[in-house]
Amino acid sequence: MSGRPPATGVPMWVFALTSALAACRVQIDQGGPFACAEGTCPAGYVCNADEQCVVEPPAGNGIGPDGSALPADGGALPADGGALPDDGGALPDDGGGSAADAAPGTSTTLSFGERSDADVTGVARDTFIVEWGQGLNAGVEDDVHFAGGAGDHEVGLLRFDLRAIPDGAIVTAAELRVHSEDQTSTLDAGNEVRVHVVLEPWDAGAAELTAGVANWTQRSTGVSWTASGAGAPGSRASTPVAALAWTVSRQERTIALPTAVVQAWVDDDAANYGLAFVTSQTDNPDYGYFLSSDHADPTKRPLLVVTILTSP
Repeated sequence: MSGRPPATGVPMWVFALTSALAACRVQIDQGGPFACAEGTCPAGYVCNADEQCVVEPPAGNGIGPDGSALPADGGALPADGGALPDDGGALPDDGGGSAADAAPGTSTTLSFGERSDADVTGVARDTFIVEWGQGLNAGVEDDVHFAGGAGDHEVGLLRFDLRAIPDGAIVTAAELRVHSEDQTSTLDAGNEVRVHVVLEPWDAGAAELTAGVANWTQRSTGVSWTASGAGAPGSRASTPVAALAWTVSRQERTIALPTAVVQAWVDDDAANYGLAFVTSQTDNPDYGYFLSSDHADPTKRPLLVVTILTSP
């Protein structure tokens, strides 16, 4: 057609355009690409950034209008040009990491005890039992004692009700805070107070070193300790969960507790029998103590601080 002269009365520009389109068709038939004609291309083709007509890709094939690749999931790129998350999920509104980076739960710290600033009150009970007065109870004494020496042993008992912690919570940290004041509340150098898990239920009692229970031989009225004095094995675990020196008085002490111990109490309140405090000192009746939950100063009573993780 391009070699045929124009028919009479047909303008020359029409003949030229017809010839150009015919040439394009030859290129199309041969697979192209070919130059855009004044920014336009035949149907089924698009003009790219190089002003070349290329086959128009079907929708969703991963190629943008300018020939660049779209994300594999077909979604739009972030406005700042950054990459989408590897999992194909949406970016947070603040442009931060993916949702998978978010914390799996909420961390909360709760304090338990009869201190004036405790989060949960009405939950602590304590006493101490004495070998030298086996039927005596100290449920409302101001102090919780622990002592050594032949025939003079004293064992402190302390428990917190943790039912305020929601089911399914994960304990991530736990510490006990106790306060002592009297200069005589010290143990000889090289000795320590040891903290053991109690394995049997017991009553705090309401006596002030007078007859009552719990005492050295009975953990509740008519019920004996498996081992006298909340002893081990049987009434308390043989291995301590914490130990610390008690050679300086008039201070608050912080005792870190294993999270597994407190977690077991949270998971099963019926198995929460609290802690026993004993001394490694065996040759001297000197004693240590901390202020009890009944002490007149509410800022110095025992406090259990528990950090938990709960589901969002």
